[in-house]
Formats: sequence, C-alpha cells, structure tokens
Amino acid sequence: MKIYNAEDSLPEQKRIIALGNFDGVHLGHQAIIKNAVELANKSDALASILLFEPHPMALLQPNQVHPLLTSLEAKIEYFTRLGLDELIIHPFTEEIKSMLPQQFFLQILCQKLNAGGFSIGFDYTFGNQHKGNASLLREFSLAKNLTIVIQKEVLFDGEPVSSTEIKKAIRSGRFDRANRLLGRKYCLSIESFTKEEDVYRLNFNQQAVLPQAGEFSVSVCQANNLLDQKGLLFLEEGRVKLKIKEELCRQKKYLLFFQNQ
Repeated sequence: MKIYNAEDSLPEQKRIIALGNFDGVHLGHQAIIKNAVELANKSDALASILLFEPHPMALLQPNQVHPLLTSLEAKIEYFTRLGLDELIIHPFTEEIKSMLPQQFFLQILCQKLNAGGFSIGFDYTFGNQHKGNASLLREFSLAKNLTIVIQKEVLFDGEPVSSTEIKKAIRSGRFDRANRLLGRKYCLSIESFTKEEDVYRLNFNQQAVLPQAGEFSVSVCQANNLLDQKGLLFLEEGRVKLKIKEELCRQKKYLLFFQNQ
C-alpha cells in the first residue's frame, strides 16, 4: 500500500475511496474497506482510503480529550492487510471544517482525488456542521455518474459494531466483547517505559482507551513475536504500571494485550 500526503502528486488513475475516521478498524470499518477493494477491482481503479489527521474531533472539540482505539501506525498495518492500494492522509484544517458538503465533494473528492466512486458507512457525515450524510453523497455521486456503496449497520451476535461500543467494553474491562467487535484482540503499542523498582511505568503512542482503575492480566509481545510474557498491569489516577518477569529492552517495540478477566 502506498501512502500519500495531501501535498503529494497523486497518480491520475481513478480511485474508489473509502471514507470515514476508521478508529479501531473494527468489523464495520472492515466491511466498508472490503467494499471499496471489491469495487475497485471490478472497475480497474485504485482502492483508496482518505484519512484526516489529526482526528477531526481534535479541531471540532479542542477542549476535550478524545482517546483513540488505534494509532496511525496501527491503522496503516490494518489497511495494508485489507488490500488497499493507497492511503491518502489529509490535514483536517479550518478550511476543510468550514466547507459546505458540495464544496467538499467537488473540490476534494472529485477534483483533488479524482474519485470514481465511494464506499461509506450508513452513518457517514461530511461538510460544515456535518450537514452532509450518506443520502446526500449518494445524490451527488449519481449526478456525476459515480458509483457508491453504502454499508448497512454491521451486527455481531445481534450487537451493533461501533467504536463507541468498543470503547465502552474496554473501559468496563469486557475485553472479550471488545475483541469480538474489533474482529481481533485489542492491543496497545508501548511507546516508552521507565523502570521503577520492580515495575515499568508505561507510555503509549496515543491517548489510549484504557479500562477503569484496577489490576489486569496482560500479555506483552515483541513486534516480531519472539516474546510472549504474561504480566500484571496496574491502573490508577492515569498512571500505568506493568509488573513482568522479562527484562524489557528500550530499543525494541512491544505490544500489550489484555487477557479476558
């Protein structure tokens, strides 16, 4: 998968664009992306995804903290596995924020990105004050003879799949439910750590979604899976401490998985 920034020169080929924030890249998001890949294969187009960074909520609600399920690095890995050809990273600016839906459609999606079609979720919104929705994007697309696939709400065992529900499950310590809705085990990338006597003080590469204060069984793995060490995680007052037998190395990357309680 090739990765482009907004200022990069993009290939002139038509692209089928998956649209959304994709925090978590959960089962619902995976369905949207698979639709884009299938449609691109049928129409000889590039299967692309447009991602705004930083997350739009950082600009829309700057005084609030917005924990994320996945870092950009993790999203790139998941997007690659799902068969996308391109990731286009675009800054979410005041200009983008203030665009009317039709402006965003014409200037960004059609002119800048050379869209040949779209894959979106049923609850997708765009444009100033979220005035654009899935129905409006369908209307715009049909007027320009562009294909659009709108993914219905995805359910798993009767449960709606959404980032909000996954965050609720994690915060309440229901990791089995979070994993079901994600379609994989929830994990965090350890960005850095400090040794404090017999524990490690952890920092993550994002404003992580964590359970409420308490003690949790976890598994720590190296990115290359050479280590799979069980440990205990202690959460209190925003501090994250790990007790583990294995000596962690600062030069290596580690992933932390929560065990079902």
